[in-house]
Amino acid sequence: MAEQFKCSITGIDICKNMIDICNERNMNKNIQYILSDYKDYEITNKYDLILCRDVFMYINTEMLFKYLEKVKSELSDNGIFILIDYCRGENKDNEFTEYCMNRNWNVIDVPFYKKLISDSGLNL
Repeated sequence: MAEQFKCSITGIDICKNMIDICNERNMNKNIQYILSDYKDYEITNKYDLILCRDVFMYINTEMLFKYLEKVKSELSDNGIFILIDYCRGENKDNEFTEYCMNRNWNVIDVPFYKKLISDSGLNL
């Protein structure tokens, strides 16, 4: 994306190993990687795109709303938020739900995700 669209990219991760891997694999000067918890990261500019992948499953439900509000406040006027995460299906007594629970993942269902997103001021 940085090369094709001539844009700058900021990657944020709480895991030092992931930041180290990114820095080893990518030498593009338009991409910076920051070791931080997103809730502690303070921005100076608005973003046109925020992509969140496999992050919210590690956050309790009460904090999800605060994170979504933070995303909303950090998007430019026409900014886009892309959320990629695991969701629980209608059948709550299945192997996937048990798998997630054993890993202490907070996996919520799609209707509740939609409500959190809507209540935070983001449009679906």
